[in-house]
Amino acid sequence: MNCHLLLIAALFSAFCLSASAQQNDSIAFDKCGTMQHLKQKLDQNSILRERFEQKKIEFNKIVSTRSYNNTAKLNAAVYIPVVFHIVLDNPNTITDAQIHAQLDTLNKDFFGANGDSSVIPLYFKPLFGKSNIQFCLAQRTPDGEATNGIDRVFTAQPSFDINDGVKHNFSGGVDSWNTDKYYNVWVCSLASNLLGYASFPDDGSPAEQGVVIDYRTLPGSSALNFGEGKTLTHETGHYFNLYHIWGDDNGACTGTDY
Repeated sequence: MNCHLLLIAALFSAFCLSASAQQNDSIAFDKCGTMQHLKQKLDQNSILRERFEQKKIEFNKIVSTRSYNNTAKLNAAVYIPVVFHIVLDNPNTITDAQIHAQLDTLNKDFFGANGDSSVIPLYFKPLFGKSNIQFCLAQRTPDGEATNGIDRVFTAQPSFDINDGVKHNFSGGVDSWNTDKYYNVWVCSLASNLLGYASFPDDGSPAEQGVVIDYRTLPGSSALNFGEGKTLTHETGHYFNLYHIWGDDNGACTGTDY
């Protein structure tokens, strides 16, 4: 998305996933695959790695300057159109109501209106991120046709991994809608205990920008302790260039979410 730079500067809090694995329906959900996904891409392309690292340095200088000058917060709401690509052997098992509940959770989290914010420890309260970024379901397809922003796609693939197969027609997934104009979210069955993963801005092919989440993380779904829609909030933080605040620095304990 070309609007990444403006939007990321407004957001200063990542939403964290529980580190403990939970068992439900013989599936253990316990990890975000974003950093593994990024590493895989950069390891395969040294030119991309160099370009990505340079852009990260430049971007975070801008964010730091805006933060220091108190110019980082948006004064008015910015609405981002979202398309949910539901890619399953029976995509109709995911109801419109679940998608609306997921969108509501995402908006409350980014606006700082989520009820569970009451349990934030006092020493983190001053750092609680509240933004004017809001999300709405797309009303038009890239071809200009009316849509409800929910794209149901049949697949014969039993599950997907961090190789971005779900993002392409040729590998059993579905191609993205114009990623400069839509926030693409793929909902599917993920393998390898993955809850979800995200692209970082400019980390490779523009057509692969977006977030992938396991369908069992939607509100009211079956992932024990993870079926509340918070996975999409977490992965959207990565999509806006936020890192984990621990665990991404090889144990140095000096990490930052930028």
